[in-house]
Amino acid sequence: MFLLLAAPYTGDDLHHAIRRGNLDKVREILESGDVHPDAQDEKDFSALVAAGLKENFDAMDLLLEHGADVNRKDASGKTPLIHAASRDLLETVKWLCAHGAVTETLDKSGMAAIHHAVDGGYVKVVEWMLDQSDKYGFDIEQVETSGGMTPLNRCANMTPDSKAYELAASLQLRGANMSAKAYNNYTPLLNAIIRRKPRLVDFFLARGADIYEKGENGQTPYDVAQSVGNTQILRAFEAKREQLDRMPKNMRKKSPHPPGVEVS
Repeated sequence: MFLLLAAPYTGDDLHHAIRRGNLDKVREILESGDVHPDAQDEKDFSALVAAGLKENFDAMDLLLEHGADVNRKDASGKTPLIHAASRDLLETVKWLCAHGAVTETLDKSGMAAIHHAVDGGYVKVVEWMLDQSDKYGFDIEQVETSGGMTPLNRCANMTPDSKAYELAASLQLRGANMSAKAYNNYTPLLNAIIRRKPRLVDFFLARGADIYEKGENGQTPYDVAQSVGNTQILRAFEAKREQLDRMPKNMRKKSPHPPGVEVS
């Protein structure tokens, strides 16, 4: 008489159970010892990433109990926290932080979770990160290494203009440096001009960004705005110039005016 032994479970079995939300099967597979709790799927997602994307926190608890690595990096250097932040999954971000996620880890593109959240325009995620910075270590001035940009400077990159404006307001309210320069010496204002984000330009101008501060190439934001030629942005700069010219001299910033601009 022969006994038929069941085939051992595989990583595919674990991921399938997670996708279907079958918590009993997830527990059975993990307790069998056949599968490592960090088993990857065909996308290189660990089981913890897969459960986080489904916001299946019971499965995440089980995986952690069986030794899953909350900071495991995939082939692109992304951690579970970076995956969650880049998909606007605030509750998953909260769970990961509460269970030891390292918040300032950079992926292979040189970006941390906060940069991915900014690029996606995920205002609530970014606001929660910064409001919890003392507890979890998120840094409002963290520089990504591909372009040397802070979160405020990155607002002009991938983010839609309406969300960029909202994000910039949240960052500035929490103390972000509006003069921080990227590797190319662009300030947040310059980056917004070049990326043609008129609402974002309006925001920086309204909060006192210097339109005549010269960069290393001798150009001012006003010069760059003229070269870009966006009508809305040019209109905003003309309004700012008129406002400055109406101010008493002792209240103006001591910045050089471009040729042709009279100072009375």
